[in-house]
Amino acid sequence: MLETGNWLVPYVGGEPYLRKPPMINWLVALSFTITGRQDEFSARLPSVLAVLFLALGMYGCSRRWFGEDHAFFAGIALLTTISLMDKGRMIEIEAVYIAAFGLGLLFWIHFRDASIWARWLVPAIPLGFALLVKGPVHLLFYYGIVGLVLWREKRLKEFFSFAHLLGVFLIVGIFAVWAIPHLQTPEAYEAARMWSNQFSGRLVLSKFHWKDWLLNYPRALSNFLPWILLVPFSRRAEKEKQSLVFGLEVGTLITFMIVMLAPGSLPRYSMPLLVPVCFLAAHRLKRMPQLQVGWQYGVIGTVILLSLAIVVGFFLRSDRIYLAIAAVLSIGFFVWWRCLAGQFDVCSLTRSSGIVIIAAICFYCGAVMPVQLDREVLRPRAAALAKLVPEGEPIYAINPGSQQIFFYLRKPWHYVVNWEKLPADARYLLVSRCDLPELTKRFDAKAHRVFAYRDRGEKELYLYRIAG
Repeated sequence: MLETGNWLVPYVGGEPYLRKPPMINWLVALSFTITGRQDEFSARLPSVLAVLFLALGMYGCSRRWFGEDHAFFAGIALLTTISLMDKGRMIEIEAVYIAAFGLGLLFWIHFRDASIWARWLVPAIPLGFALLVKGPVHLLFYYGIVGLVLWREKRLKEFFSFAHLLGVFLIVGIFAVWAIPHLQTPEAYEAARMWSNQFSGRLVLSKFHWKDWLLNYPRALSNFLPWILLVPFSRRAEKEKQSLVFGLEVGTLITFMIVMLAPGSLPRYSMPLLVPVCFLAAHRLKRMPQLQVGWQYGVIGTVILLSLAIVVGFFLRSDRIYLAIAAVLSIGFFVWWRCLAGQFDVCSLTRSSGIVIIAAICFYCGAVMPVQLDREVLRPRAAALAKLVPEGEPIYAINPGSQQIFFYLRKPWHYVVNWEKLPADARYLLVSRCDLPELTKRFDAKAHRVFAYRDRGEKELYLYRIAG
């Protein structure tokens, strides 16, 4: 997009990418522009900031319901769920999508007793933003929860209010800013066909595998760990359940089942629901302070296991800086715990959980990530490829499909859709096995193979230097 100025249709591997709207591409391009560099830090920055804004939104929008301490817990709970610790550090759609939906729901909760205009128009902004990120599935979660709250409060007529209709218009209007110009592009028909196939493909029974379908449920629930473990408690203790809690509980359960019942569903489809899950976890903790005892033992047990792992890591790794940070944090936790005589309130437990998670992440950086990098092939392969090509000399990839190696290749390179579009002065060509006959036909003895590799799809690719 930055090179071509085409902001309506993303291209991957020289081909239009039509499976999703382009908001995530816009955000990454904006990050590249602001930071002035195209690297992993800049590419992942939108996901990191999205998760941070979501946690701050949870804290700010839940204070009036929980008070400072439990609102602080709710924000930290979001940051320490398994799914956001995973997706929040990757340049993938989920982190931004979860944040956009979550902020929309949290804004509605925050303005629930305020002006009807604020209640429907403010959430519409992030909900419309989410449409441009991934599509409309989040609206099922949003209206499933909000509808049950309004039903419980006998306020369903609000759906027919001018404020709500204007909010819907705003949601659709934000999406239309891209969709209407996109309909004028040659790729519009193919995009509509692909979106239709994606939707119908989720419901096709011919692709149904009951074992994978059954495993979807524990996999999906694992995304909400560890704080989903607090949600089942104290339900019977609430004799007069608040309408908001009722809507969050039942709406989350119903929409979760609807999404996961689809034959083609995947565990990540339900990940936006971690926002109401963390909200409910904070509510449970407020209703049952005795849950803090089990939580405290869980934190202490985690620190003990982490400390043992750090000791082992010191003997196995040569670069120990991250392990040292993890060790300091673990020792600091034990000192703090001793000074408090084991008596933790909600705020202290929340802070200690955050510290333990940071220590665990440092351990991961110092002990696990180096092992992963030792097995990583993209960066070393890109470095080897760069050494073979003179500085400033472009590489032309002839219809290779998506090749992640190019992100790490700091040389000029270009995708070429077919041989007819290859410049006459091209000297370095990257071709797949099926294009070798055409290469031989065009260049014969002038083509010399200098590099070969297999990509992640086991596709063989070859780098050729054209003599003369």
